[in-house]
Amino acid sequence: MSRYPRLIWENDSGLTAEFSVYDPDFFCNVQRDVKGLSDVSAKINTISNVGQDGETETSVYLDPRQISIKGSLRTHNYIEQNELVRRLNRIMDPHEAGTLYYVLGDVQRKITCRASKAPTWSKTGKYPTFSIELFCPNPYWVGTEEASFKLSGGSSSFFFPLPERDKWPLTIGLIIDAPITVITNSSDADTGLIWQITAKGTVVNPKLTNVDTGEFIELDLTLEDGDVLTVTTGYGKKRVRLVHDGVDESAYRSLVLGSTFFPIYRKTNNLKLSAKSETTNMECFVGFENRYLGVGL
Repeated sequence: MSRYPRLIWENDSGLTAEFSVYDPDFFCNVQRDVKGLSDVSAKINTISNVGQDGETETSVYLDPRQISIKGSLRTHNYIEQNELVRRLNRIMDPHEAGTLYYVLGDVQRKITCRASKAPTWSKTGKYPTFSIELFCPNPYWVGTEEASFKLSGGSSSFFFPLPERDKWPLTIGLIIDAPITVITNSSDADTGLIWQITAKGTVVNPKLTNVDTGEFIELDLTLEDGDVLTVTTGYGKKRVRLVHDGVDESAYRSLVLGSTFFPIYRKTNNLKLSAKSETTNMECFVGFENRYLGVGL
């Protein structure tokens, strides 16, 4: 197991750089020379009424995360130094966003960010040194693997016998018996969910309900065999997409009145899958990213 953490940067073009004590190009002692990995400030909003002592909190929001990385080049060769400077400047171009990965043994986290300016360079010491400033709009680190749960449901028909043999039996109702799936979010915050249905037959009005809160997401549509419905509820990522006959289109307007883009709460969540048709005609998964306030010292 690695004793020291590593930071790996990958920009949107796929260019990468590693900052660690193990890397011969961009040497960095992450525990000593990196700030902002686990500390983030918050904005506390308050109101004060006439005659009130103190103030009343109304909301709390985390500020964007700022990460600073300092390191050095471990070569005295002037030509190699210039090549590394050019390489890091290109990789850390502020025009491109990217992902910073934190790796320590089996612990892996990632966060989306971009350099707030080009790397700053200095040659005052034994080796050329660099300083990088990263701006992370979303302050949460997330796990590198998405948690995924398969939901299941069952349905049974209610029959009523009629005297006429040619009309017997007749289905006059549908009783939905949808098992509850328990999903535990043990991370540091509520997180958006991804609900995906693959139809294995006809599915009418699929519905996902949080039994604990009563919140639900229901779609007023009929899925046919092979259709794929995907609902995402994360902040800034609220989407309802339907793939039918290979065509991907928005199904946002199919949301039933009262539906909410509820998250996976930071606790145990009891979710129920149901529909106005056979729930056995669909394969359903719910996934989410674990979110963390920090990754260690």
